[in-house]
Amino acid sequence: ILLVMTDGAELFRKLNALFLSDPLIDELGLVISPEKYFENERANPEPKPFILAEHKLAVAYWCIPPLYKYAFGLTKSIDVSNISSTPLLLDATRTVLLISPDCYTVLNIRKRLITNGVILPFEEIVLLNLVFTKHPKSGEAWAHRRYVLERITGQELSSIVDDEIQICSRIGETYPKNYYAWTHRLWVLDRVASPEAFQQDLVRMDGWTRRNISDNCGFHHRRALLLRISGHPRLHEEGRSCASISGPYALGLASVSCGDRWLAEIDMIDSLIDLYPGHETLWMHKRFLTTCCLAFLRGAASQDPTPASTGEGGTPAHSILTDLEYADRCIADNEASRYKEQRKHALGATPAGAPVGRESLLKLRVGL
Repeated sequence: ILLVMTDGAELFRKLNALFLSDPLIDELGLVISPEKYFENERANPEPKPFILAEHKLAVAYWCIPPLYKYAFGLTKSIDVSNISSTPLLLDATRTVLLISPDCYTVLNIRKRLITNGVILPFEEIVLLNLVFTKHPKSGEAWAHRRYVLERITGQELSSIVDDEIQICSRIGETYPKNYYAWTHRLWVLDRVASPEAFQQDLVRMDGWTRRNISDNCGFHHRRALLLRISGHPRLHEEGRSCASISGPYALGLASVSCGDRWLAEIDMIDSLIDLYPGHETLWMHKRFLTTCCLAFLRGAASQDPTPASTGEGGTPAHSILTDLEYADRCIADNEASRYKEQRKHALGATPAGAPVGRESLLKLRVGL
């Protein structure tokens, strides 16, 4: 273990000199000791706190305590209203965020600087991109990012939507089950509030869905997009369920494009269940789709009894009957891998005893 007594002020100076020499630093990492990367300097007893190569910055663990202590001390001693001290305050708050992005004190200081026009929103987004390369699940950093984006309006906001989606996609791939990234992604799309944007993101997610069959965060995002496409934007919120679809929202599923999208989703989830048997996330998504189809039938029946009683071709009524046949086939299939889990989900018994599959289908079908 390397124990070094180091001056925090000197580390702070060296770190900010690196940022001045390379403003395009785009990745942050922590290493136990950078010494092994300098074979020709092994004779030098002084350990190296930082490595900068190809816009990638590595920070040695041993220098974090003195560096953080010094930088955070600066943020408390500098008056935010003192313009002459602003550059030093910017460097100090940046240093703290690179180490601890959940620090309320520093985030609030930077909010004040953004409000005063000292920090431009796009500059802050670049810093947060760097922070997320090391701290992708910092809830406060994601909230701060939304605060910054709220200061961007009009055409400028539209121009960065694709960048935000790409950032969320990259983080979602690199760090699975990242609730904060998926929540932010949906928040950005809601700011645009365009049916075309929801459709495009659903198509964009197809590849991810097939590579991450156990990540419910992404499937939850797909469910939220489907509900928005059908015209019920807040149905996914806590305390609500698909069974509450009624009236014009339910009839929205009857449109040709919307209905085709839902049926395509059902076909996709069936194919994934066949390829990867026994995964609970896939069956949860299937239950959602089936429940929404049943809710459509109930809502349509409240407007006109005819649609609920007919089920030709690719209608939701036909889909419910197909789901029952599909569940029967999964129950009877003893050849599939993980067939016990597959049968359990098809029968509708989860570890908690809640209905999931065939039993819930039968109960909901009886209620029509």
